[in-house]
This record gives sequence, C-alpha cells and structure tokens, in this order.
Amino acid sequence: MKTKFFKIIFIFVFFISLTSSAQQKLDLKVLYVGYHPEKPMPERLGVFTTGSLSNERFKKEYKYRYPAFMDYLNTYFTTVKGVDARDYNSKLSENYDVTIFDHIPNLISEQVVETDENGQRVGYIPAKYIEDDFDHAAIFIGHAAPTMTSPIGSKLDWYCLCLDAHAHNLKADHPIFKGPLNVSLTMQDRPTPSGAFHYASGKNLPETMPMWQVQTEGYLEGKGYRIGQVSSFDGFLDSPETEFISSGVCTKDIDAVAIGRHGNFLLWGFSASPDYMTEESKNVFANAIYYMKQFKGHKIIAKKTERIIFTRQYIDQIKYGLTEEGYQDYLALIREFHDKNEKERNDAILKREKGEKLTDEEEEIANRPSRPRQPDMPWQDYVKRYMGKFFEQFGTDAKAYITYLDENLEYISFEKDKGYYGLAVDENVKLLGVSNRQLELLTTCIELLEKGEKTELANKILKRYTDESFESANEWRNWYNNNKNKLFFTESGGYKWLVNTVPNHEE
Repeated sequence: MKTKFFKIIFIFVFFISLTSSAQQKLDLKVLYVGYHPEKPMPERLGVFTTGSLSNERFKKEYKYRYPAFMDYLNTYFTTVKGVDARDYNSKLSENYDVTIFDHIPNLISEQVVETDENGQRVGYIPAKYIEDDFDHAAIFIGHAAPTMTSPIGSKLDWYCLCLDAHAHNLKADHPIFKGPLNVSLTMQDRPTPSGAFHYASGKNLPETMPMWQVQTEGYLEGKGYRIGQVSSFDGFLDSPETEFISSGVCTKDIDAVAIGRHGNFLLWGFSASPDYMTEESKNVFANAIYYMKQFKGHKIIAKKTERIIFTRQYIDQIKYGLTEEGYQDYLALIREFHDKNEKERNDAILKREKGEKLTDEEEEIANRPSRPRQPDMPWQDYVKRYMGKFFEQFGTDAKAYITYLDENLEYISFEKDKGYYGLAVDENVKLLGVSNRQLELLTTCIELLEKGEKTELANKILKRYTDESFESANEWRNWYNNNKNKLFFTESGGYKWLVNTVPNHEE
C-alpha cells in the first residue's frame, strides 16, 4: 500500500514539474508587422526592403521569417496578431499593447525638397511612414527604427547599418534583463571592435571586453545575413524620455546604441528573427516587449530634427580629429576601408575563376573596377574638411580653432541655417556671459524683462532657447515658476530648455 502511495505522489510531483516548466504566457496584446509569405515578394529588393539580407537569403527566408516571429510571439504572449507591412496603418496598433515593426510599411507622405529660385536646397521634409502624433508603444527591429522614427524627431537615427551578433556595455540591471522571464546572461571576453579605437572615446579601451551573444549568426560571417542597426549615443541621454540599454559590435564608437528607448519607441538593433536568436535573447526580447507596454500613450519630448547636431561629445571628437593622432587615425581608417574593398573584390573574382556560384552581391563586387589607393589626404585639405566654414577664420591653425571651441563652449549652439551642420557661437548669449546650458540664462533674461533692460535681446534669447513665445515679463515669470523643477536642457533636441512631460514626473 505504501509503495502504491509513493508511486502516486511521484507521478503527481512529476506532472507538476512538467506543467510548471512549460512556458507561461505573458498577458499582453502584441501586433507584429512583417512580410507575410502568402503575399507576393516585393518586386524591388534593396536595403529598405530586405533589411540588408542578401537577395538570395531574402528570397530563401521570405517564407520563414514571418512564421518564426508568429510562433515565437504565440509562445510568449496571450494575444498575437500578424499583419503584412504593406497592409499596415496606425489604427491597427490601437487595439494592441505593443507593435513590433520588422519591416517598413507603405509611405503616408512623400519627401518634400524645398529650393530657392536658384535651385539651391533651402528646406527638406522627410518621407513619413507613421504620423507625427504616433503614441503607440512600438519596437523597431534594425533599420526600421531610423527609417520610420527619425522623420518624426526620434533619436533612433541612422548612425550605422553595421551591427553584428554580440552586445557589449549593456546595462545588466535594466528591467529587460530582470523579468518577468528569467534571464541568465552568459558573458564571454571577445576582441574589442576595431572601429571603436578610431574615436576619441576609444583611446583607453582594452583589447578585449565582456560580450553577450544575441544571435546565432551575424553578417560578419559573410553568409549574407541581415545587418543590424545602431543609433548615435551623442546626445542620446540629454532628455528624460530616453534610455541607453546596450551597445554592440559595430564599426562605430564604443557607445553606439544597439538597444535603446526614446519615448514610446524602442530600437532593437539586432537583426535576427527568433529562429536565429539565442535562447537567452529570446527571453530578453520577450521582456523588452513586456517592458514597452507601459509607454503606450507616451510621446517624444526632445525632437531631434537634424541628423547631426553638435553636442559636447561631438566637439570632443572634432578636437581629437584636429590632432596629429586623430589625423593619422583617419588616414589609417581610409586605408583599411580601401584594402577591405579590394580584398572583397579579389575574393569574389577568385571564387568565380574557380567556377563557384556567386551571389548577386558577389557578382556586383567582382564586376566593379579596381581602384588604386588614393594618396593620403593632405593636412590642409583634412583640416578644411573638419573645420568647415571656420577654415576661413583659422586656416590650418588647428590649435587656434581648438582654443576657440574651448573658450566658447558655454555659448555654442545649433543654427541650421548657418551651414557646417549648424555649429555656431551664440553671440547674444555670450554678451550676457551666461552659459546656455544653465537655468541662469532664463532667469537672467526674465529679470532683464522685469527691469525693462535689454528687452529685445532677452526676448530673442528666451524664444530661441524655449518653445514658448510669451510677450510679457509676467508671463515668462509665471511659466518659469510653474516649470522650473521640470526644465531640462537638450542639445540633440535643438539646443533648448524643454519641460519634462513624462507622466508621473516628480516635481
């Protein structure tokens, strides 16, 4: 009798262990946007369509990627719907907690290039795929992020389509690595990406660093797999609605954003579909989806309206570039780029000579003409390229230019009509002798208005460095008093003092 009793207990415990080990679904409604394999393949294949998969891989995997995501999402979440990117519109996201964009929907508006009577470009409105007021929580895989979100002001910009398979510099204490699904990060020391050493931020990097494998294949293996996307870290964290979560192996600086959030948008820069994700990253990606549900209804506060805005980090890079070490680094980078292209060409030609089948990309590489390595760019031409309009003022005197930047650092601003990406010294602010990055700038100008002194100058500065347009000193004072605990300065958002409107912001 005892034996029978223990057998029953054993079977019961075994059954419980099986059911408890099964994947429990997270209570979330998820919409996936990709290419449905039952629809015809897009006729035009290119980076925006394939996500940089080689054409052969794209054609081969066209029928697998969408189902792989659907199987994965249905394993982790209670409610899942898939829609072909060509059939997507933003109203579909209203009924879901999180939308995942794996491919790019149709345009909702074409780009507009404005020119003057001489045909010179004076304005530009980018093509848009989602509306300016899009407030649904969304995750963008790879290049979908900059393509879809940059036109409406997101910091998830097109820094580089060059992300491989491993993450580094990740914030291991971030919620997506903590739950609700258990994650055990396996870190292994791997060579530091060589490109990082060419940046000012990479001068003291170690030869190796701990890395986490996100996907089982990366584009650097040379098999035509989809390339991941990174966004610029420069100015990324200068507003309260952003989070840097991880960088990754790429050709850019060590802090390039591979996983990061701006408002209700999350960049998941890694390119893999679930069938190419590691088991660990499957859980992390699911956690990221769950994490983003709380940002439904949020919006971007600091809009990055230009591709490049000069921040202090960027200025540090300029100063480094104008040193002899920076110059030699640049020349070495150009040589490496040329040699890499020539090697790719020679390898493709050798493969063809052996009678092996070439991919479309390899055929293109093999057929391109060989280009001799160009002579090194002379110092004068290099400095002129780095200084832009300031070359007329400083010529090849790089030290004088560096001194100028240092002395005017607190007055540098961004004026897109000034050329050279808008780098300018705000002479109005300099007249007051107050940094544009200090709240004292606003209070000084308001006090001038209250005293009736330098009113034109004070009004000009206040309207330049805020999004407000009050006319009276009393209005400015009330606005400042009501918002002073919520004001923040953003360089990437256009060199402005903005109000933190993040819900639940503590005053």
